[in-house]
Amino acid sequence: MHRTCLGFAYAKITKRLALALLVGAAVCCMCVASYAASKISSVRLKVTATLRIGQEIDSSEVEVTTTNSRYYVENYEFINGIFAWEADSVPRLQVTLVAEDDGYFSVSASNITLTGATYVKASYEDSSTTLVITMDLPSMAQQPGTAYNLRWESPTRVVWDSTQADGTYEVRLLRNGSVTGGIKAATQEYYSFDTAVASEGSYSFQVRPVAAADLTKKGDWAEGPDQYVTKDAAQLIKKGGDSWHLDARGWWFQNLDGSWPSSAWRLIGGRWYYFDENGYMYTGWIEYQGNWYYMSPDTGEMVVNESTSDGGYIGPDGIYMTPEAYQAVKDTLAYQAALEAQRANENQSWEDFQNSYGY
Repeated sequence: MHRTCLGFAYAKITKRLALALLVGAAVCCMCVASYAASKISSVRLKVTATLRIGQEIDSSEVEVTTTNSRYYVENYEFINGIFAWEADSVPRLQVTLVAEDDGYFSVSASNITLTGATYVKASYEDSSTTLVITMDLPSMAQQPGTAYNLRWESPTRVVWDSTQADGTYEVRLLRNGSVTGGIKAATQEYYSFDTAVASEGSYSFQVRPVAAADLTKKGDWAEGPDQYVTKDAAQLIKKGGDSWHLDARGWWFQNLDGSWPSSAWRLIGGRWYYFDENGYMYTGWIEYQGNWYYMSPDTGEMVVNESTSDGGYIGPDGIYMTPEAYQAVKDTLAYQAALEAQRANENQSWEDFQNSYGY
């Protein structure tokens, strides 16, 4: 009787223990299943950016988005280590993703899909609840630059500066506020409208760069200053006056009255040029009144504020200085003032221009 009771009690305890173990196992399986369901095994991101050569690097110019609700984009930043985008820059972006709730990342490189960027590498942080992805955006060679400092070099010819080293440009003329003549193509940083401005009126122009590596990518339109062409000037322009001309010997400039400069300096569009005794634009080194000047081989304009291969320097007045002479004046207040001065204007003579610098 006693043994029977003990056996019954033992059997009862054993059944309860077994039931408890079954319940515990079921709960554990549910927890494991729940945790396994929180694994994030793939990532999909879209990257959009508006970047320009010469533009200061700013993460606000890029946007990274995802449609997956199991993780979110915490932050992103460029890690190139430069101040502004250069023509050969490849923007490198680091994006930080954070898993929602109890999720965690377990993603292979083949399951990271990027639109608008190329995968480089990825790493886990915070027990795999954070995923840091490094990616490259398209090279800046595929992006258009920015046109700036637009100006009239003559009543018919326009010039500008640009942040892009290669590529082409689109140019359009506006008369009395409306586009006239359609969009023109330019391969250099200048364009001659010629007789398109041979009617009385107020003219301006617009320029936008076109990327060298992708002709479908174009920059923003930049607009130049206005100029008014009188009726008399329009008649002279029709005859070919006050404009640049190119013939077999080179470039020459015709004044509105039909004459042309020769053996003389001429300020055109805020840039100094020298014309030889036959009236042709001079390029390369030239000695004038005991000083040496360098005229750009590409544009003919006088080079200023540039170092030379021998360690010398070309100052703001265009005069070449030996390394010793440059070292002697570069830190003087007069020289610094000369660097900051903006004294050139269309009514200034060459002598006045030279005398305005006293360093």
